[in-house]
Amino acid sequence: ITPAVKIVIGVGPGLQMDNLVASYPETAFVLVDDPDAIPSANLTVIGDPVVEIQHQYFLGGYLSVLISEDYKAAVLIPANDENGNMMIDSFLVGGEFFCGVCNPLHPPYNDFPYWQTLSLENASSGFEPVIDSLEIYGVEVVFIPEVLASSELLSYVGTIGLKVVSDGPPDMARNNWVGSVIVDKGEALVELWPQLTSQSEGVKIPGSIILTNTEAGLVSEGRLSLFEEMVVGLSAGLISPVSNP
Repeated sequence: ITPAVKIVIGVGPGLQMDNLVASYPETAFVLVDDPDAIPSANLTVIGDPVVEIQHQYFLGGYLSVLISEDYKAAVLIPANDENGNMMIDSFLVGGEFFCGVCNPLHPPYNDFPYWQTLSLENASSGFEPVIDSLEIYGVEVVFIPEVLASSELLSYVGTIGLKVVSDGPPDMARNNWVGSVIVDKGEALVELWPQLTSQSEGVKIPGSIILTNTEAGLVSEGRLSLFEEMVVGLSAGLISPVSNP
């Protein structure tokens, strides 16, 4: 690394750049998507899995309630996922951030936002009882994690008229697909770039959240503006994505 090199970026885990970072203190280093990396004076880390999950599910809950006509939003949680309780908490907090007590104006008068679990084994078959229970409960919009979003499940959800929000892309163009709440490490790098070029202290930050796959036209400009305001608030630390910050 010559003195002309000001910034070095590494992508992915296991790059073992500690010696390089220590040997070139005048160079700014960035590690992207390495959960084990620890920031130092000249090392910045982009990617924080826990915070990113919290932000995705908070925004997933917020968007789901925002799209619902009567606050009737729910989330499917992978059964036995070690982060399941955190996912539920952040989704509920995000939904309630928009609607407060979330009392429906029309029957059924159930508690919302709502959640259900589904095992990975039943994501492609055997999911019907869980999805049917959501319909009976009165759910209008459901957040389906990418890990559960099989083509079979998504098609079934479409046939009963539920709108879908996810943390991954759709398997195909679907007219009930609201959008995908995606973690974008590249956008985080763009936002951080001015600080890197000024040789500021290294930090660890989560990836940025963006909303994609909105081609079905279910997110109006006004709703998109509200969503983007939440993204800014979360990124700035002005909004907590958990019930007990």
